[in-house]
Formats: sequence, C-alpha cells, structure tokens
Amino acid sequence: MALVPCPECGKPVSTQAPSCPHCGYAPQAAPVRFAAVGEAAPEVRPRTETVVWEGGPSLKLLLIQVLRTLIVASAAIVAAIVVHPIAVRFFEDLSTGKGSRGPRDGSPATLILMVLVGSYLIIRAIVLSVSVMRLRTTNYRLTNQRLTVEEGILNRALDEVDLRTVDDSGFSQSPLERLQGIGTVWIVTSDRTTPRLALRGIPDPRALREKIREAAYRMSQGQVFTRST
Repeated sequence: MALVPCPECGKPVSTQAPSCPHCGYAPQAAPVRFAAVGEAAPEVRPRTETVVWEGGPSLKLLLIQVLRTLIVASAAIVAAIVVHPIAVRFFEDLSTGKGSRGPRDGSPATLILMVLVGSYLIIRAIVLSVSVMRLRTTNYRLTNQRLTVEEGILNRALDEVDLRTVDDSGFSQSPLERLQGIGTVWIVTSDRTTPRLALRGIPDPRALREKIREAAYRMSQGQVFTRST
C-alpha cells in the first residue's frame, strides 16, 4: 500500500482509499457509458479466421506403386526372354506338326508376349495417372478455427472439423515413410459426422500435429504447453 499526496489538501493518502480522510476529496472515475434506449450496442469484432497451414499429400506416397510396376515389368521381360525359345518351339510344332522340320517363326509368340507386357504397362500407367490426379486435387487446410479436407477429381467433397471438437491427435510413420520424411497425421473428434480424420502423405508430420494441437487448445481456451512429443 503506497501513500501519495492529496491533490486538494496535500496530506498523505493511501492509494487504496476511495477518498481523502482529511478533506474528503474523492478522485473522479471515468464515467461508464451505457447505450441509450434504441441505440445500437457497440460492435464486437468477431475473431477473424486465418490460415495456419495449407498443403496436400506428397507424391512420395506413390513410390511403392512405382516400384511394384517396375519390378513386375522387369520380371515379365526376364520371363519373356527365358520363355521365348520354348514358346517359339511350341508355335512351330502347332504350325508344322510335331517332329517335322520347317522354318521356325517365332512372331506369334513374340507378339503375344509384347501384347501382355505392353497391356500391363498401359494399365499401370493409367492407374498411376489417376493416383497422381487424386493426390494433386486433394487439399488440406488448417485455420485457427477449423480443419478442412477437400478432395475429388470431378466431383468435389469437403470434410470439415471444428477445432473445438478435437479430443486427440497424433501421427504415424512406416519405415519407408520415415526414410521419405512423410507420414500420416490423424485426429479424433467428438463430432459424430467425422469422428476420425487422417491426413496422408504429410511432409514433417510432427510439425503439423503440433500446429493442430496448439490451434485446438487455443480454440478451447486451454493452456498451451510447450512440452516435446
């Protein structure tokens, strides 16, 4: 408790006293203004929504599919080289009769093997192209109020989670994903329509998980801890 001189009589007065005990001087407080009848109340600014993070799944998710395609195609080519002489002899026997001698024409066998390998590569190329389009058209957005997932090539779909409903969050990485530096970030919510949401192929998933946790705590007016996870 501090003592200050009274501006009226100059005697010491406590800063907690409502008025001077010597002369009765009371400092005037700032008047409180109330809205008159029919007058609009002062405008309260709502919290503006700002983007905290935005991105999409990494194309590194397709590495396994690309490796599988290359392995199967290589195996098919090796098998074609090994099986080709047998196939040539088989078609030769069908065309000229078993045990007879004639010109060896391996064009049917070669054509069939080329068609099989080519068809497989075309199908895999189409599948990979569709997968790339799906990843490129998927958008993740984290704001200070919500988390949205928008995806779809032709038909678009939007999933939205209010950060006030987030109960838990985390991330997971397979051994291959750890080598690639990507992972899956997941959240568990109390929303019945979207009880669980997963964001796949996220670069540095730990950092995004921390952003989601911090934003969720702020929305729920909780305390933000700086503990390491």
